[in-house]
Amino acid sequence: MDWKVIAALVVAVAIVVSGFLASGGVNLTGTAPAQNPSAGANPTGDFFSGAKDAVSNLLAGSVSEKNVNRTLQVSGSFSLENEVLRLNTPASSVVLDFNAPASMDIGNERINFSGETKISIGNFTGKMDIYSNATAIIDGSAETIGVSNIGILPHTQKTAPIRIAASVRAIKIYNAAAGSLAFNATGSLNIGQGKVILKVSDESVRIENYKGSFDISGANINMEGLSTKILLEKIVIG
Repeated sequence: MDWKVIAALVVAVAIVVSGFLASGGVNLTGTAPAQNPSAGANPTGDFFSGAKDAVSNLLAGSVSEKNVNRTLQVSGSFSLENEVLRLNTPASSVVLDFNAPASMDIGNERINFSGETKISIGNFTGKMDIYSNATAIIDGSAETIGVSNIGILPHTQKTAPIRIAASVRAIKIYNAAAGSLAFNATGSLNIGQGKVILKVSDESVRIENYKGSFDISGANINMEGLSTKILLEKIVIG
C-alpha cells in the first residue's frame, strides 16, 4: 500500500477519534445528549467531513505527484526508406563523418574539405534535415566547431552561424531536445528497458517530447532517450 494512503487513513482515524471524544464519547444513559447551541446542527458530521477531506487531499496529492514529469525510457532501431528525419532542436554535440568532398559555411566564410573529414559541432541550436540517401542539411548556430580536431571559434560573438548541406557517412547527435518526432519506419522500438518491445513495418511512428541521442548512418537510425508518449498506427503508449 502507498505510504500516502496509509498516512491518510491514520489522519482520518485521528480526526474521527478526536471529534468523537470531544462530543462526549459513548452515551450509556439512554438519554439524548444535550445539544450545544453554539456547536451547529451536526458536529459529528463535521468530524467525518474533516476526515474525508484529509483523505481526499492526501490521495489527490499522491495521484498528482505520480503523474508529474512522467517519462518513458525508449530506444529504437529503424530504417527510414525514402524518408527525412526533421529535427528542430538544441543539442550538446553533433558529430558528422564525411567520406567525400564537401563544404561548410560559418557566417560569411566557406570552408572546403576533401576526403575523410570529421566535423564536431558544440552546443548547436537550429534545424537538421537528415535524408535516407545520406544527405544532411544543417542550419543553425554553434558555440564551438572543430574540423578533424582543428578548433574553429567565433571571432567576436558567443555563437557562429553554421550551415552544411552535403552527403555524410554518419551523424551522431547527443543530448538533443527534439520535441515531437514523426516518420514512417521499419524496425523495432524498446520501451521501459525491455518491458515492451514493438516491431513496426513501414508504419507511422510518433514520439512526443523526445530527449536523447541519435546515431545515424544512411537510412539506419538508432536512438535512445526519454519520451512522454509514443503513438503507432493502432497503439498509444504513455
